Amino acid sequence: MSTCKSCGAEIRFVKTITGNTMPIDLTPTPDGIVQIFANGIARVIPTDERAALPATAVRYTSHFATCPTAAEHRQALTKGRSKK
Repeated sequence: MSTCKSCGAEIRFVKTITGNTMPIDLTPTPDGIVQIFANGIARVIPTDERAALPATAVRYTSHFATCPTAAEHRQALTKGRSKK
């Protein structure tokens, strides 16, 4: 568990299928778009698959969707990637 440096919320970082790191909110949400597999790898659920998931599927929300200062972090990530 980690804490968002901007808003102070408790978050968790997960590794995505593509190898990126994504912050997610700790509490699962029924309308979340992030699914975490048993091996700890996460994926963003494609829009066309969301309605087909069973109601019991555990889903999370990306912290970028709930953090009030997410835009600042996206800019920092984008700048970091352009240096490579």
